[in-house]
Amino acid sequence: MKKCLFAICAIALANFSFSQTTEQLRNTGIEKIQQNAFSDAIVDFDKVIKQNPTDSIAYNNRGKAKYYLENFKSAIPDFTQAIELNPKDGIAYYYRAKSKYYLEDYKGAVLDYNKAIELNPKDFLAFYFRGVAHFLLENYKAALPDFNNTISLDPKSPGSYYYKGRIEYRLKNYDKAMAEFNESIKLDSTYASAYYYRGNVFYSQDKYKEAIRAYNKTVEIDPKYSDAYYFNGLSNFFIDQEKEAIENFNKAIVLEPNYGASYFYRGRAKLSLKNYQESIIDFTKAMQIDTSNAFTYHYRGRAYYFLDKHDQAMADFSKAIQLDPKAKESYYYRGCTQYYVDKKEEAINDFNKAIAIDPNYANALYFRGRTNYVLNKYQEAITDLNKSIAIDSTNEESYYYRGSTHYMIEKYQQAIDDYSKAVLIEPDYLEAYYYRGSAKYQLENYKDAIDDYTKTLQIDSNYFYGYYFRGNANYFLENFKEAIKDYDKAIKINDTLPGVYYYNGRALYDLDRYQEAIPFLDKAIALDPAYIFSYYYRANVYYALKQFKEANNNYAKVIEMDPKFVEPYFYRGLGNFMTEGYEQAMEDFSKLIELEPLKGRGYFMRAHTNYNLENYDEVFIDVNKAIELDSKNDIIYNLRANTNYVLENYAEAIKDYNKAIELNPKYDIAYYYRGLSKMKIGKSSEACSDLRKAGDLGYQDAFEAIKMNCQK
Repeated sequence: MKKCLFAICAIALANFSFSQTTEQLRNTGIEKIQQNAFSDAIVDFDKVIKQNPTDSIAYNNRGKAKYYLENFKSAIPDFTQAIELNPKDGIAYYYRAKSKYYLEDYKGAVLDYNKAIELNPKDFLAFYFRGVAHFLLENYKAALPDFNNTISLDPKSPGSYYYKGRIEYRLKNYDKAMAEFNESIKLDSTYASAYYYRGNVFYSQDKYKEAIRAYNKTVEIDPKYSDAYYFNGLSNFFIDQEKEAIENFNKAIVLEPNYGASYFYRGRAKLSLKNYQESIIDFTKAMQIDTSNAFTYHYRGRAYYFLDKHDQAMADFSKAIQLDPKAKESYYYRGCTQYYVDKKEEAINDFNKAIAIDPNYANALYFRGRTNYVLNKYQEAITDLNKSIAIDSTNEESYYYRGSTHYMIEKYQQAIDDYSKAVLIEPDYLEAYYYRGSAKYQLENYKDAIDDYTKTLQIDSNYFYGYYFRGNANYFLENFKEAIKDYDKAIKINDTLPGVYYYNGRALYDLDRYQEAIPFLDKAIALDPAYIFSYYYRANVYYALKQFKEANNNYAKVIEMDPKFVEPYFYRGLGNFMTEGYEQAMEDFSKLIELEPLKGRGYFMRAHTNYNLENYDEVFIDVNKAIELDSKNDIIYNLRANTNYVLENYAEAIKDYNKAIELNPKYDIAYYYRGLSKMKIGKSSEACSDLRKAGDLGYQDAFEAIKMNCQK
């Protein structure tokens, strides 16, 4: 009996000793969790569970230790075992929910939070994290009540207001979202994410300056908040503060070097600053991170485009189109690139595709119109430019090119109207002033044209064409001295264009400054030996100087260049006539008659040449034809009268002198020879009257005749 009692006592003592050891290990493990010695705690709980596999507390706490070590997958079986051993253990449900949450099993987390809240309806953290899980599942209707319950249980929970704000933000209820973020910040002024999302609310409403202030506060609290730098950069970019944008993208990239969007937008900011080469480096880096982003290829293509690296630009735009066949801007810019490498038809095809995607794409309509203009497809150009202007009436280029199209089809007033609209939008649009002046010039409104050319020179005092064409306008207004001043200035800017020398020579010629004109016409010919009028006017200068040999050489060159140009025959004939080269003169006047058989001057001069050669029969043939063609020309009648006078046909001579005087009452020579003719047929009184009239008109030979015949 004693042995038996002793054995029972021994067993009891043993059991007591074992129970004490398990409890001590459990308590030690809990203490180690509190001391953050999680691995050591797990060792203790392993021993407890080995000794007592039904100890739910040990499973629960071992799960916690694993949870704090972020070994969530391993923690979940411990919480599950704890729940099986003690289905009323709300803490085990709570931590299993959090473990599932961190493993992104949000649905599983919600189920466990449901059970934790059922077991402990006052557990505000369970409500809070279940709300977060619902939020991440985008189940906003379920999330909001959870955050409201959290606030009811803990009114000073900034996170609950923060997530309510994020829900309203997702639902685009921006005013409500802002109110929640403000409440969160009121409870915790160091809550960086609340400031960040307040910035996002402003950003989403295009209130970029307010957004920037919120992002600045975010990084003031948390200097490593990379998203805040990124969106700060975007906000600055969208208000054209590119330098500030780049500073923020730089910081975002330091914190997140593999975030391609930061490189992309930093590249765009540099592109806006025309730092094209640097922007290409950023776009290339963004591509290395994400090879499938069509926008990155598009914008790198634009950087190459502005650097005139057309092959690289074309390749990037083509890649962007391959990645996104609806990328209208890539078609547009590829079309622009094709335009500048003189592939105009290919450019049209790309603009067609851009317009097919967006029929109201004003830029594509504008550039297709511009391309059609260059291809001389003027009606198509006007149609496109009309549409472009209807969509966007602020693009001065559309008006300019429509004006230029009207100019080319000689609708100068419509051109003027369009150029006027272009300069109204862009007051310093030099080319629009120039071509508006040129349209006025074509309408012979030289005075107003001068005003426009003057405006071009106010914009650019070294604008060659402003001086050149202002000079031309002054020339045609016969302001020759002003014209010469402009030509001189034009030549100082560009001494390689023959036209300005040509017109300078003409202006000097018209001022009778013949010797000065010659060097300018020489220079015009040296610069452009094929320009016929430079030879023609140089011939005229020599003719005016009575240097007929040089004149005839130049007229010969003109005739060689254009055998149907009539004026050189006329003037070369005159030169030969005046130097008594009558045979050569006859040839020129005969050629003149061949080229213009319905004008009298060729017949007249050939008649005059025959008169000097005393071929009087030939004179009558030509002079009669000249009168037939030009019956109002006094000198033709005078020539026929002279011929009859020489042939002593005085009555016939008097008839023609009468006609010459009728046409020109101050024709002194006609009066003189009519007087002599009358004297020959015995009409002395009438003869003396004619001779006195000739003398009164200034014909000196008349006085000698009067002395001899009228003073008896």
